[in-house]
Amino acid sequence: MLGMNGRAISIIILLVLFNLDSYAQNHVTIIDSIKRLLPQIQEDDIKAEMYLDLAIYYREISVDSSQVYFNLVQDLIDTAATSPLRTKYYYWLGEHYYITGESDRSWKALAKAAEGVEENTGTINLGVIQNKMAGVKIRMGKNDEATPLLMSAIEKLTATENVSVLANAYNSLGTVMERSNRPKEAQEYYQKAYDYAIRTDEQRLANGILSNQAMMYSLQGDHRKALPLYHKIIDFGKENGELRTMALGYTNAAVVYTSLNLLDSAEISALKAVEIFGKLNNPRGIAAAASQLSGIYIAQGRNREAVNLLLPQYEIVKKNRFKNFEIKIVKNLENAFVNLNDYEQAYRFSTLHAELKDANLNETIANTVNDAEVRYQSLEKEAEIEQLALEGALNKSRISQQRMALVGTFIGLSLLSFFLYRIFSQKRKIENQKTIIEKALGEKETLLKEIHHRVKNNLQVISSLLKLQSHSISDANTLKVLDEGQNRVRSMSLIHQNLYMEGNLTGIDMPTYLDQMSNELISNYSLNGKTVERNLEIENIRLDVDTVVPMGLIINELITNSLKYAFQNTEHPMLSIELSKKEEGLYLKIADNGIGFDPDEKSNDQIGMKLVQSFAKRLKADYTLNTTLGTSATFIIKDYKLMS
Repeated sequence: MLGMNGRAISIIILLVLFNLDSYAQNHVTIIDSIKRLLPQIQEDDIKAEMYLDLAIYYREISVDSSQVYFNLVQDLIDTAATSPLRTKYYYWLGEHYYITGESDRSWKALAKAAEGVEENTGTINLGVIQNKMAGVKIRMGKNDEATPLLMSAIEKLTATENVSVLANAYNSLGTVMERSNRPKEAQEYYQKAYDYAIRTDEQRLANGILSNQAMMYSLQGDHRKALPLYHKIIDFGKENGELRTMALGYTNAAVVYTSLNLLDSAEISALKAVEIFGKLNNPRGIAAAASQLSGIYIAQGRNREAVNLLLPQYEIVKKNRFKNFEIKIVKNLENAFVNLNDYEQAYRFSTLHAELKDANLNETIANTVNDAEVRYQSLEKEAEIEQLALEGALNKSRISQQRMALVGTFIGLSLLSFFLYRIFSQKRKIENQKTIIEKALGEKETLLKEIHHRVKNNLQVISSLLKLQSHSISDANTLKVLDEGQNRVRSMSLIHQNLYMEGNLTGIDMPTYLDQMSNELISNYSLNGKTVERNLEIENIRLDVDTVVPMGLIINELITNSLKYAFQNTEHPMLSIELSKKEEGLYLKIADNGIGFDPDEKSNDQIGMKLVQSFAKRLKADYTLNTTLGTSATFIIKDYKLMS
């Protein structure tokens, strides 16, 4: 035993050794020192602190080792730990589950950290915890629930002048605005985050925010604005020996180069990222960079190299439960084996990819059901409180009436009792009916989600079968037909994907759908290195499925025709899509700045034009085709249905 002197020595050692981030170059020595010291420690709270720091250190190196140390802390804190240590434990446990992709567990741990925490004191206070909880909600795709958490966190962090976490909170708020398709507000919040990060002299954090701004440019298709930001991040990493910053910069630069079809530059950046993450012994980083590099190899036709790179990475991400990277790597393996004509392996990884996506969906549905249950219980408590308030008011009324004449009181109370009984009976009947209806609606919603998910999966299977079939066909015309069929199936698959990913199971968000579909179609066609610029002017409207299916197929046909024929001699190709509500109907326009064509020289019995005309007729749409300056097709759709 160390006794009191030993306790003092332990505390000193903790203060010196446990700042693991500040002594990254001596991690192995520090960890060995802690492990040698642990058997001599008798005090549970100090031992718990040491185990917790070990868990924090291992969280990005070995998920299993990190979990072991978190379990050891759990065994100690129930009996010996102080409230600040419990808060610290649950906060970092939430961070651990966040890294492993277990969002539901992460949320529960962070909620425990928030219980009883001092609001404005300590390194991990309520503002810090709320910021991390908001991050979990963003990961779950629940941006509307993340926003109030971030606003509350920012208020508390501003009061405590916690500039570093404030930068993180504003950065997360920028992410929420970006995903809510509000780019102007996103840039404002990113700028605030960057300003706070610069005030703290935390250049690594500032670079992370620059990275988010760059990603937003990339998502908007403005890759050339994103690239210099990533190079700025890489240069900082080189100047300051920040290997992790360099690796992240190279990984993201590889993504941008790939989008610009500069595959040689993309390969160089991805290789550097893999090399640096390897030096850092960071399996998550290696998985991210390797996934990107394999996609580049596949695009270059180097499928065997992609397989050799990915197979060992697949085992690592599976072991460490990096779910998002596992899904990406499995998908790339499927594509590589298809290109190698190894259909047995392609089928294996295609099946595995579907299973992994199903598991993610099931977790999302479970989280939704849990949230609904919590909200229902909350409403039930509110109803109980209202009922108690009502009973209190009635009691006061009875006391007042007792001062009146005995007979009048008796009659009044009798009438009151009768009416109360009637009201109570009616209320109970209504509540029972409400419960039955809510349960039925919940089951219907879950069933609809599952149906849309299954339909989407079936359509994807059809698309994959068409792709597999194309590898055994050499006739160019037949290949062309199969590719067109695959695009049509994909346009319908996106509809069902959007339905089960959103809360509204009957309406399609048109800006999101048209952005995804046009982007995928452009990615599927090679234009000799040219980048097709998109101009999307889509009004923020939701349409029902019966409207979107024929409309989506019309747009698919017209964009496909433009990509195949319009841009052969066009230096800066551009596609435009407009959609808005007008008095005479729904206005839809698809246009390109290509070479145009003579309608008299095109056969109107082509399947594509026949489909356009057929679906236009189904939508009761007036259809105009102009081929003088490029090609533009304009529709005034009269048979459509808006959804709220």
